[in-house]
This record gives sequence, C-alpha cells and structure tokens, in this order.
Amino acid sequence: MSMTGIEWAQGVAIPEGLGRRFGARMVLLAGLLLGACRAEAPMVQAPEADGLPRDMAPAQIAELLAEDAIVLVDVREDDEWAAGHVEGAIHVPLGELAARLEELPDDKPVVTMCRSGRRSRQAFGVLSQGGRDGLHHMDGGILAWQKEGLPVERP
Repeated sequence: MSMTGIEWAQGVAIPEGLGRRFGARMVLLAGLLLGACRAEAPMVQAPEADGLPRDMAPAQIAELLAEDAIVLVDVREDDEWAAGHVEGAIHVPLGELAARLEELPDDKPVVTMCRSGRRSRQAFGVLSQGGRDGLHHMDGGILAWQKEGLPVERP
C-alpha cells in the first residue's frame, strides 16, 4: 500500500486536501500518542530480600556506606577511577569482573556503579550469573553522585 500526500516520519501521510498546517498538527498529535503508548510506565519496585530497592539513589548509598552496610563496586576503567571515585568503593573494571568475583565480600549487599549507569547494569548481570544475590545498582552513577554534591576522592 503506497501513501499519497506529504510523507512524514513514522509513516504518517497527510492527504493533499488537508493542507500543511492541519496536517502538521495531526502528525504532532499522532507522534505524541505513539510516544505515550510506547513509553514505559514507571514501575514501583519491590524491595529485594535484603530490604533494599534494586535501583538506589546516591544519597541512600552514601548513608549505607557510612554504616558499612553495603559493598560498593565501581566498574569504571582505571583512568575514570583515578579521576575521582567514591571513598570506600572497590574498583573492579567491568571487563575483569567475572574473573575477580571471589574478591568481593559476600556478607553484605553489593551495589554496582559506573559513570552513568549503563555498565553497572551490565555488572549486575555478571554478578548475578556468577551466583551472587543481594545485588543493587546506583542510579545515575558517579555523575549523579557528584550532582548531589556527595564527596569524591581523588589520588
């Protein structure tokens, strides 16, 4: 089936007789509706078995670190770690994590972190596949940590 009229993004066509202004408004409305249908609804997260949420805010992690209640694993690369890191975090680059699982304490919940959150989610998967439980993730990584004004240690 071929479209007639002006072709628009996502396959929306404006019939010739409707005019550009009306058609542009319809395309905008259709795009908004499509976007709303595709957007993921915010999920209410049930706590893990250890009572902590899977995804954690930097401020909550700072409190738990101060209480020595968690293990924070920073999976960024060496140069990123050297540029600044959270005091008390354990540095294990993501590419080395699977081979270094035994270095991580198993008596506390483990929170993974990176620069923005992408690699730490991958680390979460590596740890899970390695048989670890009590796993959590820092939302927003070191960028969110710094944005909240939390301290960063530099060598």
